[in-house]
Amino acid sequence: LLILATITSVFYKQKLKAKRIVLSQFVLVIIFTTIMLFSPGNEYRESVYENAHNFSHSFLSSLLQTVRFSAIWIASLPLIIATLFYYPLNKKLSEKVEIFSNSFYLNRFVSLLILFTLIFICVFPAYWATGILGQHRTLNIAYFFFIIMWFINLTVWLNHYNKISFVIQKRTKTFLGIFLLIGLIFTGNGYNSLVDIFSGSAKKYNTEIQARFKKLKSLSASKNMISLSPIEARPKTLFVSDITQDPKDWHNRAYSLYFRIDSSKIIVKDD
Repeated sequence: LLILATITSVFYKQKLKAKRIVLSQFVLVIIFTTIMLFSPGNEYRESVYENAHNFSHSFLSSLLQTVRFSAIWIASLPLIIATLFYYPLNKKLSEKVEIFSNSFYLNRFVSLLILFTLIFICVFPAYWATGILGQHRTLNIAYFFFIIMWFINLTVWLNHYNKISFVIQKRTKTFLGIFLLIGLIFTGNGYNSLVDIFSGSAKKYNTEIQARFKKLKSLSASKNMISLSPIEARPKTLFVSDITQDPKDWHNRAYSLYFRIDSSKIIVKDD
């Protein structure tokens, strides 16, 4: 919604072609966003969280998360190296492509504001609805747009300070390319994936989940209590959270709805 609002504003301000198409997309996004916000499922989900709709908590927590993830992402080795590689690419594109030469028609401070606002608006709804961040799917979306806006910002700022000039030597490019590859593999999700695979935790997690699924499926019509062991393998790239001892917990409710079992009959006990 934020991106399309910005694009629509730019198209009309600069009187660019296809502005009506962009406007129609913006209107559609407003309609579908409204449908999403007023979906009845939201009210049910929010009702199980005590700290929902706490504005001060949501706002301050979102600000802190914005600072946190901005620092983590900007300090990542792959992004730093990719930024160095982007300088000569931007120079060539700014000479040949109109949108690059015009810095995407963005003021450099507006561009910078959008970069960090993206994180905030992806985090705030989660805090507002539940009082916690809960999961990082929203951050995955934020990161996708953050990467795009990062390089757009580089174009905007590099074009503004066009007197800055440096050349990366061929040998240096080779070393940077190697470090970029290493960084992508051995940091963040790349590293976590390797650990999950080679430690065997991903395979063990899959085995435990399948065993639990078969047990619940076979006992779905049972009137007896169903005892489940907690998930032991917790690979970072797969595991989020487990059901609890509380039958009213939304994880337990999700199990009971899917397998058509009374959630009060599902218990988790430590071995």
